[in-house]
Amino acid sequence: MSQCLSLNEKKSQKCFEDLNCFETCGKNQVCTIFYRNMTGELQPGFAGCWEKEGKGFCNPDHLTHIDCHLRHKGKHNGIDSFMCCCTGNRCNKNLIQNATLMTPTPSTSTETTLMTELPKHPESKTLQYSIPPVICSIFVVIALLYFWKRHKQRIPSGHPLIPYQPPTPIITKPLQWDRVVNVGQFGCVWKATYNNNEVAVKIIQAHEKSSWITEKTMYQYNLVHDNILKFYSAEKRLSDSNMIQYWIVTQYHANGSLADYLSSNTLDWTLMLQLAISMTQGIAYLHEEIMTETIRKPIIAHRDIKSRNVLVRDNLTCCISDFGSACQFSENTDKEEIKGQVGTKRYMAPEVLEGAVAFQTESYKSIDCYSLSLILWELLSRCDTGQVPAEPVYQLPFEAEVGTNPTLEELRACVSEQGMRPKLKAGWTRDPKVTELCNTIEEGWDKEGDARLSAPGVLQRLKELQLAAEGGEVNPTQATRINIPPYGDGDSTLGGNSTGVSFLSGSTSSCGKEPLIVDLS
Repeated sequence: MSQCLSLNEKKSQKCFEDLNCFETCGKNQVCTIFYRNMTGELQPGFAGCWEKEGKGFCNPDHLTHIDCHLRHKGKHNGIDSFMCCCTGNRCNKNLIQNATLMTPTPSTSTETTLMTELPKHPESKTLQYSIPPVICSIFVVIALLYFWKRHKQRIPSGHPLIPYQPPTPIITKPLQWDRVVNVGQFGCVWKATYNNNEVAVKIIQAHEKSSWITEKTMYQYNLVHDNILKFYSAEKRLSDSNMIQYWIVTQYHANGSLADYLSSNTLDWTLMLQLAISMTQGIAYLHEEIMTETIRKPIIAHRDIKSRNVLVRDNLTCCISDFGSACQFSENTDKEEIKGQVGTKRYMAPEVLEGAVAFQTESYKSIDCYSLSLILWELLSRCDTGQVPAEPVYQLPFEAEVGTNPTLEELRACVSEQGMRPKLKAGWTRDPKVTELCNTIEEGWDKEGDARLSAPGVLQRLKELQLAAEGGEVNPTQATRINIPPYGDGDSTLGGNSTGVSFLSGSTSSCGKEPLIVDLS
């Protein structure tokens, strides 16, 4: 049975303030929510479970699933009323305001008493049967005015209710578009200005909606950290060609991705460690569970760690971006939802290439750590260690072995069957500090997931190297290793046909010109 957001005159103040009270629906019920336009602003009134076939209420043609699309239902005492009905779990909390649907039509523009059409709700049966519908409508208006004045529950006109904890800003002023800075199969990324701040707007096409849903969901888990890309908003918009677009608005970083930075810059040992440590801190934070009175963050596996999803900030530290493939691990995690091969082929761990991933939290964390080790190799290859110069041309992992556009089968043969890894230069082993980093890299990309270093273990090694570079000595330690049972013990393996999305050059029809902002939210 699904749940619905529940609001009525008997609910507490906190329900109206947090929109976080729910009730369980019956078999033939759907979720609904009722709003009135009070002094130019929408104010929530009643919400909950209602009979699917209520008279003039939930039109079967207007039922939605994940989101709840507000429609104009009429006027009472000169006040416009809006309602929506949907079938998904807690869907009436995901409010979508579409100007077209909310515009009065000839059939809804006349004065109507909307509340007389409502199905009988369990918590209001006595009231509905004991007084005439007209008196009931007057009571509703009085109650709404009372809650409006008391709670000041404000919803910006034309923008969505996005269930983030804590609440996140919503784009309410025009964006000043600059240029396209990235293009991929998902869509494109624009540089723009909002409130005098530079932002990045990732415009995701409709067929990648699931990625947008996943990313905005991940950001609700208190992903606030120096080494996690700063998030501003998730928006649903309509393009100039009347196509639905999904936006993720984040902080903009002029240096671009780590892959971009390494393509045009070589590193010294100090800068290489600085980039490596900050990147690893971001991954370690994702892999950490934090459950306090104020913060509830589950373990999160990124599942698409690569140098293009690591951004370089102005202070030359890194932050992790792009959570469209991520998953969280808690008691509510649905195993069926995270099956399959996801990520970028080049960075897939052997077990992912083989389609043999054990459904265990540590298994998915170790997959991220394998990818992390490949990026550490990228950093080291472009580093002048003092004894070994940096590679003159930046290369991706396995580019020397399988080229720039390998197939899944080629990578499976190279990585899994032949056990190949990117080459470590012979000269690196003549320098104790570089030898220690090489050992860390090799322990991170081990074929067996349970033998790999964890992100905190890698971070510990890197910080010791940084300390040594500042005047101490390299002191190898027994860093934390991931501990998972052998594959096949209890949990079934996961597989699939999807190979993830790699970066593409070029352009798409949606990225050729400045987006037309038509708000669907």
